[in-house]
Amino acid sequence: MKEYLAAQPSVVNFLASVARLVDVSVEEYPRLGYEHLTVCFGCTGGWHRSVYCAEWMCARLREKGCDVTLQHVALEQAEAL
Repeated sequence: MKEYLAAQPSVVNFLASVARLVDVSVEEYPRLGYEHLTVCFGCTGGWHRSVYCAEWMCARLREKGCDVTLQHVALEQAEAL
């Protein structure tokens, strides 16, 4: 599934747009005195696209040196059932 999503132009374009938006916040937040930023992804099922996007963004932010906590809410709720 990961390879499939990574090859979809709509997913690639979406993540590029989100990355630009998040980058602005990551760069500005320290200057403004903020210490936390929350980025959330959702989709109809919460099992594929949103998981992929969240993990992609997490890896990208970690590469930039950010301390990231990743939480998959829908997956955690499903596992609790």
